[in-house]
Amino acid sequence: MSDRKQEPLGPSNSIADLAEFFDAHSTEDLEWDPVSAKPARRKGELVHVSIRLPRRDMEALKEAANRSGVGCSTLIRMILRREIDRIRRAAP
Repeated sequence: MSDRKQEPLGPSNSIADLAEFFDAHSTEDLEWDPVSAKPARRKGELVHVSIRLPRRDMEALKEAANRSGVGCSTLIRMILRREIDRIRRAAP
């Protein structure tokens, strides 16, 4: 770590402020708190499924996932979860 004084990042909801900060600072100069990484999910929680989709639907899903900042598979799981929950609520 360098001898430069670390400027506080501070809370910011602005991407422009964060971009400006990281343009002016190296992450090597920041103090980091140690964290323990936990796996996102336990092994065996998800199952592999293969489905065929129309090309235009897949393209629309990829575009939507990109706009949402998530992966395409994640977006598909989110959509399925929302619909499964809706179906369960509608069941007698």
